[in-house]
Amino acid sequence: EIRPAKSSKTSSATPPSKRKYTPRKSNNGRLENTFNERMAMLKAHKETYDTCDLTHAPKDSVNPLLKGFVMESRKQYRRFQKGERSTLTAVRIEELEKLGFDFCPLTSGGTKENHDRRFQKKWDEQFKELEKYKAEHGDCLVSCVNKTGNKLGNWVRGQR
Repeated sequence: EIRPAKSSKTSSATPPSKRKYTPRKSNNGRLENTFNERMAMLKAHKETYDTCDLTHAPKDSVNPLLKGFVMESRKQYRRFQKGERSTLTAVRIEELEKLGFDFCPLTSGGTKENHDRRFQKKWDEQFKELEKYKAEHGDCLVSCVNKTGNKLGNWVRGQR
């Protein structure tokens, strides 16, 4: 966030376009540049997972600050599109787009693709468990009552 610099020269009569702006300082005096810090986190995520989509990473491995940045960026993008006051500038939007950031995953189809991918992964895992069960027991008659095979048994029942 950028705030007007406190100066005896700057008065409330000075139009906003003529005011001098300086970056906000944190309590320890260090200049905050949270957008660039979060962009660096997003770039690191993209290098690791080859996408800006956070669902490609294991659930607990994504930094909560990065999750918040992604959600806030999407919210600010919607505000920017409506012409409302937004912390997201055209330059920042361009920077995020160059990185491959999806501002509207629900309308771009990314959400359905992610759902299908996760569903297929879970199905494949359960099928491998069924193959192990068959190799051990000689059949696919998994009990739904048995506590140790409950998850697999319920999955097999659902497949029938």
